[in-house]
Amino acid sequence: MSNVEEFYKKHRAGAQDAAQSYHSYYLLLLLLRLRIGEKIGFEVKEDLHITKADGTTEYIQIKHSTQRDAQRNPVNLTSLDMDLWGTLSNWLTLIQSDNFKNLDKCKFTLITNKEERENKFQNALINFKSEKDKDTEIFLNQISSISTNNQQILECIKQFNQLSQNDLRLFLNNLSIQTGNNDVIEKIKEEIFHKCSGRKEYIPTIFDSYCSRLQEKKYTEICNQGYYEISYSDYTKDFGHCIRVMYRHSPLPVRKWNKELPNDLESQIFIQQLLDIEDIDQDSKEEIREFTFKKLSTINTLSDWIVNKEIYQIDLENFEKNTIELWKNNYRSKYRNIKKKIKNGHLISDLEDEIKPLAVEMLDHLREKSLSVPGNLCLVDIFISNGYLYLLSDELKIGWHYDWENRYTNL
Repeated sequence: MSNVEEFYKKHRAGAQDAAQSYHSYYLLLLLLRLRIGEKIGFEVKEDLHITKADGTTEYIQIKHSTQRDAQRNPVNLTSLDMDLWGTLSNWLTLIQSDNFKNLDKCKFTLITNKEERENKFQNALINFKSEKDKDTEIFLNQISSISTNNQQILECIKQFNQLSQNDLRLFLNNLSIQTGNNDVIEKIKEEIFHKCSGRKEYIPTIFDSYCSRLQEKKYTEICNQGYYEISYSDYTKDFGHCIRVMYRHSPLPVRKWNKELPNDLESQIFIQQLLDIEDIDQDSKEEIREFTFKKLSTINTLSDWIVNKEIYQIDLENFEKNTIELWKNNYRSKYRNIKKKIKNGHLISDLEDEIKPLAVEMLDHLREKSLSVPGNLCLVDIFISNGYLYLLSDELKIGWHYDWENRYTNL
């Protein structure tokens, strides 16, 4: 090899870049598998760590190699592999630290794309876990018989021998070595496949969206605070839009109320608002039932959208903001002259005959509108759009009468 070729070889960063990409892909895979109450950390306590809902912490070390054997397969994780022993040594040092607690609440996982073959440590671990009596002496004898002059490996074996039987047993029971993980991208796509209900045509787009979003969030968070940690709720907010592409061109489904309507429908705030502006009267029993049915169907529908991941919580929040903004614009337009008259000294009670028709006009105008959920190109069904107006007015987020806030706040 020439001096120039030697120089080029020393300065190649391909293997390092592949290892970093592998690390990020595994983070994405774990994010897709995240559950309520869990949190993932990137380069916080370990390469990756997961804090479970029950308080358990899983420490995950990621090792990637671009080395290949004669058949172009990843090399083996051998008995003397320093990826293995270096990782074990780090974990043993951690659990032997003075302030380390709750070993019974810890799991340790080494993930590598290297293959497994004739690994004496792995064999000793498998044998230990398969034995009912969990004999730590047998395990220690097996790893002590590994022939090596490597001082780091010998020191690591010494660390194992220094553990109490109880700590050693806990550590081994919660230790996992996962080899042959060379298909992380395919595993990610399998997770996406399940999230998009088997619709394969969306997988490439969703995959690219997840990867791009993760790189952006990880880079920003690490630059701002030096590490990246994400909870399940943060994940749904930060990555919810990645799968939204599947629903952009599909109408969101309507889930109609299928239970009995409650009693005393006239006492509902949104019905009180409609009675007040004379959109309906006390004898409009059928309309009151119809409007209540729409409101309850809307509550049912919004809940199902979230549960079935047809939209995410942030979409629902933006849907509400946009609808309220639409109402504000109409309210301001309708009551511009009323506002001027009140400013000039007129009493609201003297303007009732003007206010009520304007309120009904505004309501009728908004009833004709099919609302839209941000990110979805199809308009929401008019049935749900109307029900959503009733829901927001029932929650006193919007109103129809000019003085609606003062009239209904204490109901």
